[in-house]
Amino acid sequence: MIGDLTADQAAAASGRHPDTIRRALADGTLHGKQRTRKGRWLIEPACLAAWEAGQLCSHRAEKSNVVPIGSRAAS
Repeated sequence: MIGDLTADQAAAASGRHPDTIRRALADGTLHGKQRTRKGRWLIEPACLAAWEAGQLCSHRAEKSNVVPIGSRAAS
């Protein structure tokens, strides 16, 4: 099993610039974790693959509390 990737490793694996990866992590479009505040980002390979495909990673999709607008009841 492959371990978590740093932002630089994720950038190399995806062919993107490390700043692009860090911006995606900061705005929440790419799921990652930091062990300490302002620490090094760690990204699971599955999360990177989902981000590249334009999807939420599986463990984030399970926790999502976003309700699509079309499914909301009219007030």
